[in-house]
Amino acid sequence: MRQIILGGLLTFGCFLGACTPSPKTAEPPSPTYPRHHQISMRLQYQWDLTKKNLHAGKISSQTADDIRHRLKSIQLQQIEDYKNNSGHELTTDQQKDLNATMDMNSQILEEIPTPIE
Repeated sequence: MRQIILGGLLTFGCFLGACTPSPKTAEPPSPTYPRHHQISMRLQYQWDLTKKNLHAGKISSQTADDIRHRLKSIQLQQIEDYKNNSGHELTTDQQKDLNATMDMNSQILEEIPTPIE
């Protein structure tokens, strides 16, 4: 009798999800819009790199201001392109244009290039 009750409790507990094994490794979700995501991540990286290089004395405050101004205009262009596509993915040409503009900062910031997927 005890085994029947205990078995019933275990079955009921498993029904509620208590016996569901947890995943061992959780993979990060892939971005819904990879071109938009790539531009956003690179913008953030260049913002961080600008701050780091300014504090390290590798660039002047005027150079940092110029880079920040360029990054802000890239960000605004990205938002405009995104809206023009009805909130959907950036086109490949839009991504190339935005990356080309960010390439101007790359040598100044000593950015390590990453391949575009």
